[in-house]
Amino acid sequence: MRDLTFPELIQALQERGYRPVEQNMQAAMTEPAAWGRRTVRKALDRSVDGERAGSDDSAFNGTIQRALGVGELWTRGFAPGAAYWLLPGLGR
Repeated sequence: MRDLTFPELIQALQERGYRPVEQNMQAAMTEPAAWGRRTVRKALDRSVDGERAGSDDSAFNGTIQRALGVGELWTRGFAPGAAYWLLPGLGR
């Protein structure tokens, strides 16, 4: 038996008459793309908060924060060119 993708899981649940009780699952079933963006956004927001709260002085600290920032912009629908504007060395 193979693993289902998330869209396949949602479709299978709908086909079998599953009725979500929890609001988050209801959103996942009615608007899976929007639910996915919100979920990724929450994860990125929490990661950014964790990075800012940490006292890590490693060489990658600024790079990680910029990458998380680009991810946040992307999940909010910011233009794809933002990555090149924020990380000018990316295109080289």
